Amino acid sequence: MRSIEFQDVDVEIGGIRVLTGINWSLKPGEHWVVTGPNGCGKTSFLKLIRGELAPTPDRGQRTYRWNGKDSSSPVYAQKEIAIVSPEQQERYLRIEWERTAWDVVLTGFHGTDYLYEEITGKQQKDARALVKRLGIDDLMKRNVQTLSQGELRKILVARALVGRPRVLLLDEVCDGLDTRTRRLLLDWVDEIARRETQVITATHREDEYFPSLTHQLDLDAGKPVRVRKLKRAGKKKKKSAGAIDFKKLISRRSLRNKPAPFLFQLKNADVYHNHKPILLGINWEMLRGQNWAVLGHNGAGKSTFLNLLKGEVHQALGGIVHRFNEERRHTLWEIRQRAGFVSMDFQMRFQEDITGADAIATGYFGGHLLYDKLSRKEKRKVDELIDLFDLREFALRMVPTISYGQMRRILIARSLVHDPEVLILDEPFDGLEQEIRDHLDRQLNNVSKLNTNLLMVTHHPEDLPTCMTHGMVLENGAVVASGLLNRSLRK
Repeated sequence: MRSIEFQDVDVEIGGIRVLTGINWSLKPGEHWVVTGPNGCGKTSFLKLIRGELAPTPDRGQRTYRWNGKDSSSPVYAQKEIAIVSPEQQERYLRIEWERTAWDVVLTGFHGTDYLYEEITGKQQKDARALVKRLGIDDLMKRNVQTLSQGELRKILVARALVGRPRVLLLDEVCDGLDTRTRRLLLDWVDEIARRETQVITATHREDEYFPSLTHQLDLDAGKPVRVRKLKRAGKKKKKSAGAIDFKKLISRRSLRNKPAPFLFQLKNADVYHNHKPILLGINWEMLRGQNWAVLGHNGAGKSTFLNLLKGEVHQALGGIVHRFNEERRHTLWEIRQRAGFVSMDFQMRFQEDITGADAIATGYFGGHLLYDKLSRKEKRKVDELIDLFDLREFALRMVPTISYGQMRRILIARSLVHDPEVLILDEPFDGLEQEIRDHLDRQLNNVSKLNTNLLMVTHHPEDLPTCMTHGMVLENGAVVASGLLNRSLRK
C-alpha cells in the first residue's frame, strides 16, 4: 500500500521546469535518501512531497493515502509531513525579538512559525517528554539567537517531531555541524526511523547516511535516473565519524611571522552576550599573504569570532580589535567594502525575483537588493566575475530557480565586487556536491593569488582549499591552538 504516490509529475517554478516525469511512491517501512548534483531538484522534490510545491496542471497526479482515504490536498499533507531545512533555520535566526527554544518546539504542534493557538496541557506534557528523551531539556529556556547551529538544528528536529508526523523530511540537515554533532543527530534520526516515523533525507555526503535507510533515489536535471535498495546504509563510514581533534591539524612548529601588514589584530578580546561570555581573551593576528582556517566544534564561538572581525559585535572594555593595518576605528560600511563575506545564513536572505547577475551586483550596496543602477565600471566587474566563476548560464536566471549550490557560487562572486583584502567564508562547501566543491576549491585558490586573502570556517578539514596556510582552533570561546596548518594533514 503506497502512502504517497507521484505519477508522471512535472513541477515548474517561475516558468522553469525543475522536476520532470516523476514516478515515485513511499510504502510503509521505507526510508529514503535523495541524492544528485546541485540543481538536480532535491529540495523541490521534498517540497513536492510536503505539498509546498504543486504539480504542473494537467501534468501528472500526486496522491496521499492515509486512514483509508485518498487525497491530493497539500493542506492534508502538511498536517502529516514535517520538514527541517536550511530555510526554516534562517527564518528563526531572522526573528528580531527574543524567542525561547521551548516556544519554537511548541510551534511544531500547528506547523507555524509563531504560537497562534493555545497549547493544551497534554501537548505540553508530550513536548516535555520528547525534549527529555532527546536530551535537550537544558536548552529550553535559551533564546534561539544564542544557540549554536548544532543546538538550533536539534531544536528544529524536536519541533518537527512534536506533532508526531507520519513522515519527516530532512534537507541537508547536517550542514554546518561538526563531526560529533553530526553523529549525534544521525543517531537521533536513525532512532526516529526505527520507531514510527518514515524519514526522507536529501544529502550530498555518503557519511551522512544512517543505518535505517532502505532506498536511494538519484535525481539529475529534475529527472529520476536511478532507484535502488540499500544494504546496511551508513555502516561503512561509521569509523570515520568520530569526533575530530582539530588541534592535531595545527603544526607544533613555532610560528615566526615575516614582517607584513596585518589584516586583523586582536588583543585580549572578550565578547559577552546577555552577560554570558562567548569569547575570552582572544589574542590573534592575521597578516597579508596568510590564509586562515578557523576550526572548532559547534558552540565553540566561531560565528561570534567572525562577527567580531566584521564589526557586527564588539569586544568588551579593555580588548583591542584592529583591522587592515590601521589602529583607527572602521565603520561597518568600510569593513564590508574591504572584507567580503559568505555564509549559509546570509544566502537564505536571497529570495526575491532578481537575476543571478543582479544578485552579484547587490554586493555594491551591502544588502540583498539592488538600490541603484550600476556604473559601466561596476557592470564590467560583474561580467568579469560571472566569467571567472563560470556562471554565464545563471546570469539571467531568477534567484528562486537557482539551486542552493549554484547560488553559493554566485554569492562568492558577489563578495568579490569590491576586490576585498580578505574573503571570510563560513562553511562555504556545505550543501555542495563533490564536483562543485572541487570546482569552488580551484576558484578559491585562484582568488587567493589575486591579493585577496582567505579566512574560512569549516567542520570538514578535508574541504580546506590547498592554499590555506594557517589554522586556529576555538574551544569554549578560547583559542587553544594557533599556527601553521600541518602539511601532512592538508589536501
